[in-house]
Order: sequence, then structure tokens, then C-alpha cells
Amino acid sequence: MVASAVSMNKAIAKRLFGSIGVRTPEWKLYDTSAYKSTKALAEKIALEHSFPLIVKPNAGGSTVGLSKVNSADDLPGALEQAMKEDRKILVERYVPGRELTVAVLDHHAFPVVEIRPKNELYDYEAKYTKGKSEYIAPAEIPEDISEAVKTDAVRVFDVVGASGLARVDFLWSEPREHYCLEINTLPGMTSLSLAPMAAACEGIDFDRLLEMIIESALRP
Repeated sequence: MVASAVSMNKAIAKRLFGSIGVRTPEWKLYDTSAYKSTKALAEKIALEHSFPLIVKPNAGGSTVGLSKVNSADDLPGALEQAMKEDRKILVERYVPGRELTVAVLDHHAFPVVEIRPKNELYDYEAKYTKGKSEYIAPAEIPEDISEAVKTDAVRVFDVVGASGLARVDFLWSEPREHYCLEINTLPGMTSLSLAPMAAACEGIDFDRLLEMIIESALRP
């Protein structure tokens, strides 16, 4: 429960990533209640950051309220979207790259899965609409990158105090840099979900994966 609370607070999670040397895109947290207006906050952000940016609620999931912002003109609308979900807003440097995710069960990292969204971003529509994303399992990436991402996924899993099944999301910016975006301690378990897809790469079917999660929960 504590691990889920920590992971849902993106600023706290990112501080933990940094504490163990796991790279994450540069970011800053803003409390919207400290500003007289959305315009005033947008002006401050525009002065402190270079575009493009990612704007998202500090707490939340499924990329609800997330926007890519290409110019100062787009900031107020993006902030309004994020503020519907949380008064605290995370502004993050946009990193172009390939979307990777690693499912971790009891400190074991399953093979890396690559996500290729049809939209520009892996947003809510791309996540939950069949046919809006392509998934490559296992990811077709160099072995050293795969091992580095899996190692960092387990380190992130450990630093937030996760248990059972979790999923850690990354961006790989070639040639050798990868960035941890977040950890999801309650990953989806549907026909479109990524953890079952990753487990299947090791010959673990859906029923067996459920058994493994239950076995994990029952351990003292």
C-alpha cells in the first residue's frame, strides 16, 4: 500500500529514482494554488523551461490529463487539463524515443516489451483502444540495452518498496540513454495489458501468472 502511494506521487517517485542513479527526464513540480491564475503559472513555466514539454498531474494514472506542449501558446490549455486531476502539476522535459516497459514480479524482470503507439504519445486512447498501439514482445533492441533497462526496473521496484507484480515504464533515446518515466504498482491485467504479454515471452500463460501473483502475496 505504501509503495503504491509513493509511486502514484510522481515527484516523490522521481526523487527516489534519482537517489539510486536511475535517469529520469528533468522535471519540476508546481502547486497551482500558489498562483493567481493559470496564465501566471504558464508564464512562469515558459520562462523556466524549453519546449517541447510534457505537462501532467502529479498524482494519477493512465496518462489522464497528460499533454505534450510544443509552445507557450499551448501551455494554458495543457495546465487546465492537468488541473482537472490534481492541483499539483509536473512539468517534464520531453524526451523523444522508443517506449519500453518492464514487468517485474518479486524482483524478477520479465523480457522488455516495446510499445509503438499510432498516436504521437502513448496516451489514454492508445492504451485502451484495440489497434491504437503495436506491441513488440520481446522488444527488438540491443541486448545490452535490454539488460540495462531490466536492471533499472528491478532497482526502481526495490527503491519504492514494491512487492508482487509491478510495471516500470521507460523511454529509450538512442544510442545508449534510457529514462525511467514511472512505476505502476497495480498494472493492468486485460487482453491489452503488458505484464501478461511480457510473462508469455517466458512461457508463462495468464493462469500461471495469476497463480504466481497469488503465491507472492501469500509469502510471509
